[in-house]
Amino acid sequence: ITHLLRTHLFMEPIAVATWRQLPSVHPLWKLLIPHIKGVLAINTVARELLLPAGGVADHTLSVGGGGKMLL
Repeated sequence: ITHLLRTHLFMEPIAVATWRQLPSVHPLWKLLIPHIKGVLAINTVARELLLPAGGVADHTLSVGGGGKMLL
């Protein structure tokens, strides 16, 4: 849970803002884009496979099925 919250869910809005606001010729954009693509891809797969009802998270997390929503 800590890894999910402190890395993936924290970085997703930053990744989306960077993607939308910085031009592709900006040096910071060029530095971050490989990492941003990875964060967005991993988060998309997680939402589809790990987090839905009956997904892997429901069976493996100690908070149970509805606990992740309260978190």
